Amino acid sequence: MTSLLPIALFIEQRSSNLGLNRTTLVRRLGYRNVAKGLHSLDAVCKGQLDRYPDLLRALPVALDVADRDVAEAASDTQAALQAAYDEKREEEDALYRRTFQPHAIILTKRSRPTQIFVVALLGTERPLRIDVDPSTPRDTWLPQAVAAIPERVLGFTKPVGIVMNYSPDEAVQYDLATKAATPLTAAKRIGRTHFSIGGRELEFIARGLTHEG
Repeated sequence: MTSLLPIALFIEQRSSNLGLNRTTLVRRLGYRNVAKGLHSLDAVCKGQLDRYPDLLRALPVALDVADRDVAEAASDTQAALQAAYDEKREEEDALYRRTFQPHAIILTKRSRPTQIFVVALLGTERPLRIDVDPSTPRDTWLPQAVAAIPERVLGFTKPVGIVMNYSPDEAVQYDLATKAATPLTAAKRIGRTHFSIGGRELEFIARGLTHEG
């Protein structure tokens, strides 16, 4: 167990004090299938606490500790994960702002892609994003974007509107005729999620648009 998360450190230190190896520990946790138990234990040590509540409930007896000790380690782990997530979001936002270029995001009738694996392999927001020429006058950006809207968007079916992102903190949502406009206080970004195949993590657009401020 090499993770530095509090729950992993707690399990590792207590197991060491009791002279338990990982196989013995998973058997004490009630697993008859050792391989399955080791997999579950590794997942918990990596912070996947919600997926294995039975394992967490069995830890106090297996490690001969009080319930509150495990609960404290779990709480510290959640706090550490949240802090890491917040830090990553701050870094991503800072990079987004440094590299921002005016662009448009296509709004589609379907917010989730129908061709998930095609979009996943693209690995970008390309199907829904339209870049404009930032060297041209600002009032030409929207016409540029509208002219580039395809009849159908890969994986997302028919376009129904467009958001023109002028800056990270300024955007306007339009219908396709660009007559109905709704000012926004922040740019629209593509929502994403991740999955893995054969240990390789892939990212795909699956949540439509997210409002990032």
